[in-house]
Amino acid sequence: MRSAAFAALFVTCLAGVPTANARDVAMGVLMIWPTARSTALAGAMTGLADEADAAYFNPAGLAFQTTSRADVTYANWLPDLYSGVRYASAAGGAPLRLPFLGGRSAFIAGSMANISLGRMSVFDEHGHFVDQVSPWRGVAGAHAAAMLSDNLAVGLGAKLLLSQDAIPPWLHL
Repeated sequence: MRSAAFAALFVTCLAGVPTANARDVAMGVLMIWPTARSTALAGAMTGLADEADAAYFNPAGLAFQTTSRADVTYANWLPDLYSGVRYASAAGGAPLRLPFLGGRSAFIAGSMANISLGRMSVFDEHGHFVDQVSPWRGVAGAHAAAMLSDNLAVGLGAKLLLSQDAIPPWLHL
């Protein structure tokens, strides 16, 4: 009975996985950790979000910060693989005291990340040059958090994803 339940759960999970076409997988969804600390911890930052990069991992963690914070990262990403890839991220925020929160602390923050692949040549299925493209993907976010008690906070974030795809829309793959 237990193995049948696990099998049903597994099949249900697989049915919920969206399919992707070539245009969707041209670039990842910025699954690059934004700071040196988060990279060193392999992205395990949800419970450790005590810096400005909490905006990326756990917006509620922002509420526990008592001073203004900012993190900025810029890198030539994977230069030995392809020298044109550039990655940038920034996050920052400040604490607030809002009267309607009854004296409890709050924190607002903003974040952004961008990856640019540089100039790339596009060829059709016959090997003929079509065009040069400069694909990039970026995300901008706004975040807010408030303390509910000494050990509990609530956070809210909204992100806008913008991109210029690697595969031009006139090519149907």
